[in-house]
Amino acid sequence: MEMVYSFKWKMVPAVLIADDSPVNRKIMASLLQQCGCSVSVAVDGEELLQQFNSGSWNLVFVDVNMPGIDGLEATATIRELEKQRNPPNHIPIIALTAGIMPDEQRKCYEAGMDEIIAKPLSMENLCSVLKNKLSHLLD
Repeated sequence: MEMVYSFKWKMVPAVLIADDSPVNRKIMASLLQQCGCSVSVAVDGEELLQQFNSGSWNLVFVDVNMPGIDGLEATATIRELEKQRNPPNHIPIIALTAGIMPDEQRKCYEAGMDEIIAKPLSMENLCSVLKNKLSHLLD
C-alpha cells in the first residue's frame, strides 16, 4: 500500500533545490510537490545564487558537492546576502550529501547550513524536515 504524505499549508511553501544530478533534482522535486510545495530547481551553485536573489524562498535544499560553486560556498554567500537584507532573514538551508563524515558535517554547519540529510533521501526524512523547518506555515 502506498503511503500518502499530506500537509495542510497556510500558504504554499516555495522550495529551491540545487543539485547537479538531473535524477536527484527530479526525485526531490517530485517528492516535494507530493507534499504540496512549489518547487524550483538549480543545476549548480551559480544558478542557485541567481534564483535565490530573484525569488522569495521558504526552504533551500543544496547538494554539498557540485562543480564550480559548491553547496558550501553557495550557502556561505546566501548567509552573507541575508545579513544585508532589511530586515535580515534566515532561510533554512538543508545539505544533501552522500557522505556524512564528521569533517564534512563540520564544514556544512560552518558554512551556515541548518541540517544535513544523507542521500538517498527518504520521504520520511523529507517530511520531518518540512515539519520542523516550515512549522510556521502549517495550518
